Amino acid sequence: MTRKRKNVEPDDNPSAKSSFEGYGYSSEEKPRETQQFRSFPDKNERFNGGNRGGGGRGRGDGGSFRRNDRGGRGGNRPQFGVRDFEKEKFKQRHFFAFQQYGRVGGNEDFEVKQEVSDQDGSLFKDSRTDGDGREFPKEIVGYLRSIEQIKKKEGKIEDFILEKCAEEVAGQETVLLAWTEAAVVVESVFGSCPEGAALFLSSISRLKHKQLADLMFSGASARTIENLIYSLCPISNSEHVELLQKLSGILIDNWADAVTVQPSSFLIRAIVWVCCGLSSRPKAGEEKKRNYKEKEMKSSLKMVYDKFALLAFDENLNKQVMDSPNFVMLFQDFIEADSLWGDKKGDEYVKKKLEKEDIAGISSAWYSPNGSRIWEKLMETCSEDARSLLWLEFCSKNVGELTDNKFSNFPLQKMINSSTSLEMVTEIMESMSPKIPYLLEHNNSGVFLALLRCAARYPTSEKTILQQLRKYFRSATEAKKGHFMLNVLTNNNYDGTNFDTQKFTQKGCMLVSELVNFSKTKTLAFCFEQLSDQQIREMSCNKYTSRLIQAVLVSKTMPEEIKEKIIGAFDKDSWETLITDIYGSRVFEKIWDYVDVKRKQEIMKVLVGIYNSSKPWKFAMLRCDQYLFRKSRKEWVEKMKKAKN
Repeated sequence: MTRKRKNVEPDDNPSAKSSFEGYGYSSEEKPRETQQFRSFPDKNERFNGGNRGGGGRGRGDGGSFRRNDRGGRGGNRPQFGVRDFEKEKFKQRHFFAFQQYGRVGGNEDFEVKQEVSDQDGSLFKDSRTDGDGREFPKEIVGYLRSIEQIKKKEGKIEDFILEKCAEEVAGQETVLLAWTEAAVVVESVFGSCPEGAALFLSSISRLKHKQLADLMFSGASARTIENLIYSLCPISNSEHVELLQKLSGILIDNWADAVTVQPSSFLIRAIVWVCCGLSSRPKAGEEKKRNYKEKEMKSSLKMVYDKFALLAFDENLNKQVMDSPNFVMLFQDFIEADSLWGDKKGDEYVKKKLEKEDIAGISSAWYSPNGSRIWEKLMETCSEDARSLLWLEFCSKNVGELTDNKFSNFPLQKMINSSTSLEMVTEIMESMSPKIPYLLEHNNSGVFLALLRCAARYPTSEKTILQQLRKYFRSATEAKKGHFMLNVLTNNNYDGTNFDTQKFTQKGCMLVSELVNFSKTKTLAFCFEQLSDQQIREMSCNKYTSRLIQAVLVSKTMPEEIKEKIIGAFDKDSWETLITDIYGSRVFEKIWDYVDVKRKQEIMKVLVGIYNSSKPWKFAMLRCDQYLFRKSRKEWVEKMKKAKN
């Protein structure tokens, strides 16, 4: 999914004397000669640059992976002079602009750049100004801006207007996309509907192969093309499919370079998701609703996707780019898209590794920052059969090492969380149960929490875990059963008599919050029964245990009596204290969602007589609609009944 780009509005009434001021030119002097640079990588340079920059697109040079190029203390420190200071000052001033757009337009900052360049002619020799020295297409951009105003007023642009726009920009597509400001307007006008996006994309598809490739590998232009591709979804006719095939052909022909350069890799991603019937990259946890006009369109788009997938899952072809952050991000998208199509290429990838007995290769990938991301996505999407084979051959033999490593613990968590079959859950429990004390003492509790979620799927696994936990937290006997929860919350620092919320730990709270979702909750229910109303109120306003109280209220397995006990602890003039507390206000939200309309009315009769000006209180009263309650009880009751349903 793409990020929004800032649109810099030009001066509506520029002076006639300096009509191109702001774009790096002055009417009184000739423009400086700029060095020519290639925006399209040479085939002979493949793999020779590692991770190449793509002109920047507001996403950073390495996607979500950051580099640390800082030098250590001591050693040969560089000497800085006056000119160097000016260079650094200018770089810092313009760093955000380079990161966001890849190319920086003129305006008043150009004079600063020119002044510093006069001091040292080598300054920023490798950077290119916005437009690459071309004249800004002022007239056509002004025309497109007038069309953009129609869109803002009417909400859409008619097809015949878009066709007229396409005629007006014919032959000037390259110049328009060379300027960030112009590219933003093009994206706004033609990206307003699939037909408009198809009109502009068909125009640039008629460019020469080299020209089109340059646009697809450059920052600003590639971003506009990417957003126009997303605007095509859902694909409605064969002409749109042909456009995707044309663009795909160039990316496939230059695959080795395209997957390591950020702008072109984002183009591949856009085509992949549009072929999947999605108008943007799906967010984590988001329900993926695929949209196709016809079954024929779906089969045609599947052919476009298959050509990319064939290359993406070819391990030998991509061996040299596996350490490129751009390729790693792209490959994760292909793994996710593969699960949508059900092609099971992810399963084949895992099984081939095991068939080759390449345990060293698997281990190396799991322990690396880039490889662990790929395997984390594989563990989420592959079949239970593939996960089971990998667990038996690799994971079960290296549980301790995988848990300790700061990279490998993430795919291990994902594998455990994704396992659902009884056989797989049993295998995981048998391998990890003896290591529960070690996992509890480990600083990284993510793997153990994943183990608890896995055990919650089957009662037999729950029993094994609970026995181990009661033994570790000094509550194995019936006499000390009631101390179990407080021992967990305080990490065995509860002395059996003094209830001290200051001793509660975040790790213990997270552990108990998972246990309340077990089907076996007798021990926890008994522990809650031993708590007094005052202790429940203190826990509800504690930064750690307030989350535990919320988990109990939404749990489907905790007894209703325990939930009523928690709510009843606030009936004696304690609602104001709960609601005005920054942590307790969250507990009140869960209580409000849990109780029925009759109980809500009883609570409101108490709250309506209280005046408080704190923000948590005001938000709570808006949620409860105190104003309507005072105005008309009948209307308030009807509203709450509808909200409950």
